Amino acid sequence: MSDSGADKKNRPAIGLAGPMCAGKNRAAEILEKHGFTVADADIIAHEALDNVQEKIIAAFSDKAGHQGIRLVNENGKIDRRELGKIVFSDPGLLALHESIIYPEINNLLYKFIQDNSGKKIVINAPFYINPPYLKSANSSFLLTPTL
Repeated sequence: MSDSGADKKNRPAIGLAGPMCAGKNRAAEILEKHGFTVADADIIAHEALDNVQEKIIAAFSDKAGHQGIRLVNENGKIDRRELGKIVFSDPGLLALHESIIYPEINNLLYKFIQDNSGKKIVINAPFYINPPYLKSANSSFLLTPTL
C-alpha cells in the first residue's frame, strides 16, 4: 500500500492506542459522532483468529494435547480462553502465536483502510507497539488512564 504524503492528506486517519480503561472506546465514540469510521482492533483480532485457525491448531495442538487442553470448542472455533492457557504460559509460545496472528490483523486493518479510502478513519487498538498499519495514520494517540 502506498502512503505518499498526498495519500495521507486525502485519507484522514487517527490511531488510538493504550491500555484497558484508558478511554479509547469513549474517544472512538466521540470521533464516530463527528463522522469518523471506526475500526475496532479487538473485533478485527477475532476475525483474524478465525482466518488463521488452521495454522493456530497446527502450531499448538501437540502442546494442548500434552496439557489436556481442548483448543476447539463444540462450535468448531478456537476456544480463546483455552488457547490463552497455552500461549500465556511461555514467552516463546506467545511469540509464535503473535507471529501467526499479527500479520493477519495487520492485513485486515490495511484492508479496512483501503476499503474506507477517502473517509476519515479511526483505528481503536488495545496495544501500542508501533504497528505497521499506524503508518497509514496522520496522527496516533496513546491514551493513558487517569487515576
